[in-house]
Amino acid sequence: WLTRCSLVIAPYKRLDRAVQMAGRTGATVIDATPSSYRTMLNLVGRKPSLRARLEGVRMFCSGAAPLDGALSEAYVAEFGLPLLDSYGSTELGNIAFATLENPVSCGRVMEGIKLRIVDEDGHPVAAGQAGEIEVDTPDALEGHLAEDGTIDAIPTGWQPTGDLGYLDGQDNLFVLGRKFAVHRSGYTLHPELIERKAALAGISTRIVPLPDERRAGDTQLVFFVEDERLRDARHWRERLCQVLPVYEQPNRVEVLENFPLNRNGKPDKRRLEQIARG
Repeated sequence: WLTRCSLVIAPYKRLDRAVQMAGRTGATVIDATPSSYRTMLNLVGRKPSLRARLEGVRMFCSGAAPLDGALSEAYVAEFGLPLLDSYGSTELGNIAFATLENPVSCGRVMEGIKLRIVDEDGHPVAAGQAGEIEVDTPDALEGHLAEDGTIDAIPTGWQPTGDLGYLDGQDNLFVLGRKFAVHRSGYTLHPELIERKAALAGISTRIVPLPDERRAGDTQLVFFVEDERLRDARHWRERLCQVLPVYEQPNRVEVLENFPLNRNGKPDKRRLEQIARG
């Protein structure tokens, strides 16, 4: 409204139509999830006519899920533009954005917002050291609506996000994933960190942890790999074992042409868990 532009909502389940809509409407900025961007890249590779529909785009913006650097580099190679990542949440609003002038991970925190990285004891850590992301923002949710119509207030000030990340020396935010841990062979593992390791090696994967029925308290890791060519599980197991230590390697690998997506366009982990449990 302020810049007199139009917002077009496109069907993420039919990205070929979404790309065509971008061309018809003269889209200059596209905002999508990493999964959608991966599919779009495959589409324009198979159908060069769709590539022309994106000629007017000056910014590709990403959000809603962690973005791997390899995908952003693929967009630089194809379009000469990086995927600009961002960070925020429903409860805290928008927090940080990468820009064309500073296209580094999630960029820097917006003016008026404070962000820090803390260790398990809540103490701030040094630049480059990973920990939980905490945010202090005036845009935070005031509270939850109670059944009687009143507001159950949420404490103000520093808010834990449940996300892992770190800040570099220039205060750029790198988000590593959810602070969700499982235990395996005496190690504490974060599945989303393992997924990011795989992504750096060019492997698009989502991990479903399942209880190990043979070892009480232990976890099995089922790796789902997205591969349009549907190469067999052995191929991907070998690739994964080359880049992951033994204690992070898969118990089982399942290959899918595309990840199932939820209503927000993110990989549907509930559906993946159903498939893993078989």
